[in-house]
Amino acid sequence: MNLKKRGQITIFIIIGVILLIAVALILLLRSTTVEKELEVEEKAAQELPSELAPIESYIQSCLEKASEEALWQVGAQGGYINIPDPKTTFQGQDLPYLLDGTISNYPTLSEIERQTADKIVEKFENCSDLSIFEKIGFNITKLGATQVNITIANESTFIKLTYPLSIKKGKSETKIDIFIVRLPIRLGTLYYSSLELIKKTIATQPYNIAQDCSSYDKNQLTNVYFKDNKIIQFMDYSAYQHEFFQTYIFQFAVRNVEVMGGCFD
Repeated sequence: MNLKKRGQITIFIIIGVILLIAVALILLLRSTTVEKELEVEEKAAQELPSELAPIESYIQSCLEKASEEALWQVGAQGGYINIPDPKTTFQGQDLPYLLDGTISNYPTLSEIERQTADKIVEKFENCSDLSIFEKIGFNITKLGATQVNITIANESTFIKLTYPLSIKKGKSETKIDIFIVRLPIRLGTLYYSSLELIKKTIATQPYNIAQDCSSYDKNQLTNVYFKDNKIIQFMDYSAYQHEFFQTYIFQFAVRNVEVMGGCFD
């Protein structure tokens, strides 16, 4: 390879790294802003009459269950619900190649949010059966489509369910539509950390993960592993503190790069 070609490759790598840094900074600013906005919206959520508390609790429980399952799935599959090519298999799990040489196949945060929201709707519809309340005197009518908006922030993930209902009992009628769940799943932080790892892998070959552990383990409870010469795992043990009883994992595959090391005790 002559000097001219080497110079051209170096320029392309530098441009790619600059673009990844710019995207990471924009997404970090976005996450901080939306987290503050959603905290305000969460506090202003609709208060229901006490007799409707069992229905509200049931819907919230279904939403939490559906959201947790979808968020665990998207993390275990590298930010994807529907895994695109190229992909590989690790311990029976399909995983996308998020880095192939100098080419990043990293999903945008909005793509992750959209796919996860669709999966939450699917799981919520399978969970929710309001007919059980009709047996105790409630007349419940669904007034519109089920919609989910999800916002992935640094330390939490916010899920907003639009589920318009008319609930009647006797002469009383109440209309409700918005339910909000905030889960302490640090998908945003793991997303930015793994994006930073990809950026550094492109810029430095071979790349030793261990040299940047302070950047990846921001809560002193996050380990990073490189397994099977192709799999990178971010494992957030803080999930145990929130009674999830399992580690939250964000994992993906890389190829045509040299990676080594990890961050663990």
